Amino acid sequence: MEFSGKTMNKFFYLLLGLCCYTSSAFAQDDLKKENDYLRNALKINTPITKTTLEEVEISIVKIEGNSTNQTVVVTLLLNNKAANRTFQWNLSDMKAVDVEGNSYKINPDHGRNIIHTDVPVRSQVVIQQVLPKTKIIKLLALPFYPLHPNTRSPIAEFRDLPVEWN
Repeated sequence: MEFSGKTMNKFFYLLLGLCCYTSSAFAQDDLKKENDYLRNALKINTPITKTTLEEVEISIVKIEGNSTNQTVVVTLLLNNKAANRTFQWNLSDMKAVDVEGNSYKINPDHGRNIIHTDVPVRSQVVIQQVLPKTKIIKLLALPFYPLHPNTRSPIAEFRDLPVEWN
């Protein structure tokens, strides 16, 4: 069986088209996976509520209760809008109160961090001895040490936070 030049050209272009189509399908799959990853990352970091104090944006991104341990873990993102600095929670004045007026002890996951400009830092505070019947944290007050000494501690206050229990 002999092939003419025209037949070989047609065969070559058909093969080239098939290769381009296949690589395009692979590229689309990779792009779809990347889009799914970015959507999930945005969903995870979408704030429930946020506030900005002393050029630090404090966002609550998750509030999850653990009925076995009787704890509520509040996940925060700290985003510094100023120059790099040290950030430290003021542990003694932290406060969590439910809708019935019960106060709870709070433990943050870290005391002091360097926070860089426009780089989010994940932080968690754990509210202790919370019964699973608690569906809303009425007040979460999170003071931190001020940027400038001899000034009052700013307090990030969050209200009416829904707790999702597992």
